Amino acid sequence: MLIGSTRRPVEAGARRLESLRREVQEAAIEPEGAFKVVRYAMTSGYRPASTLDLLEKYARAQGWRVHPTPLWDTCGPRDLADRPSWTRAVALVVGGYAQGILTVAPEQVSSNSEEYVEALTFFRAFGGFLAHVPSNWRTVARPGAQEQA
Repeated sequence: MLIGSTRRPVEAGARRLESLRREVQEAAIEPEGAFKVVRYAMTSGYRPASTLDLLEKYARAQGWRVHPTPLWDTCGPRDLADRPSWTRAVALVVGGYAQGILTVAPEQVSSNSEEYVEALTFFRAFGGFLAHVPSNWRTVARPGAQEQA
């Protein structure tokens, strides 16, 4: 019983974050020719080739354009401000070179719900968004599998 009662608030929190993320994405103004997204991944020391490929396939399936330069940080989970490629991805959105950042999961942005909400709020102010590949979307390549060093 304790496990079930612990799980409900976590699931409710995750649903609220997903709802807010969708709201921010829907509020983004779609430019002529569809959204342009930056592919972003966070790893622990390797180039995430299969993850970046999955992100590109998902973006194209959505009808989005893909920024030519994929970005990733190899420092593992850290504050967003301490990730150089994340900072560059944000700069591309703020500068108008892309409308959103695409990752495989919200945890690629932050596992801290407050930090994640701050990121969503920031993107909303710039007309941008965060998007994540749904876990049930064509799991041809699982993130982390067959990555290149």
